[in-house]
Amino acid sequence: ARRVRRRKKRRQRRTERRSLGRGLLRDDVDSVLLVLKLESPVNWRWRRLELPKAGSFEGFGGKIFARSRRLERGAGDFAVSADGKHLVIGQGLHMDKDCSLMCFDAATGKQEWAVGTTLHLESSPALGEVPGVGEIAVIGAGAIEGADGLPTGNAGEVIAVQLADGKELWRAPVNDPESSPAIDADGNVYIGSGFNGNAVVALSGKTGDRLWTADTGLPMLGPITLDGDLVIAGGGNSDVVHSAANARGIVVALDKKTGKRLWTRDFSDAVLGGVALRDGIGVCGVRTGEVAAL
Repeated sequence: ARRVRRRKKRRQRRTERRSLGRGLLRDDVDSVLLVLKLESPVNWRWRRLELPKAGSFEGFGGKIFARSRRLERGAGDFAVSADGKHLVIGQGLHMDKDCSLMCFDAATGKQEWAVGTTLHLESSPALGEVPGVGEIAVIGAGAIEGADGLPTGNAGEVIAVQLADGKELWRAPVNDPESSPAIDADGNVYIGSGFNGNAVVALSGKTGDRLWTADTGLPMLGPITLDGDLVIAGGGNSDVVHSAANARGIVVALDKKTGKRLWTRDFSDAVLGGVALRDGIGVCGVRTGEVAAL
């Protein structure tokens, strides 16, 4: 019993350290989404977390109430609508199947809608306005691969739905699109194509039609960054768990209108996170444990 209590305390400490911003936490151990609120609990099952006043929660006062929502299986990171009313998250990790893109009311935790796929949704969704359509949610559904590294069925798809009601707008075939997409001011969608894809792809936000494909020679797994007329993406032939025997990594900058490659930076292992930009400098993490400024 003492060992069980110690394990529970360790899990609780890990959960409380996993701050993802926007007043939210995700518990990777139990696949529980914790929505943090400042106001007093009303007709909810709440758990009180004693959080530090520093870091992402500075200004929250340190004592925050949390509402939990079990997702039934693993999950990627989430996106919150611009008005703060909707929280969208995809179910599933690498070997999961029959997962759903889910939307919750950010104030109550009530599920608003879910859209299914035979695949998994382990990347973060993107939310954005598409002219003539309204606000949409877009996410990539990655392939389920066998021991040979090839898809066992559907090779992957990008799914777009209306944020307001979850109505499906389109599905576009893209090989293993497990990067987190981005949506520009024109409503176009940009996403990386991973293993068995080795590309960055641009799609119409209205129809899902492919605008261009930029071959990169390596799986593009990192979140997409948009900067003016540039599409910036990282990738490599390693994944989060395993480093490839001949590990290589890359960051590319592409012309947003044509997909033409404008510059490339090579690394000794994969770039799996996004590229942060400020004052004309890009910063990214490399799987070697290094941080690079571009």
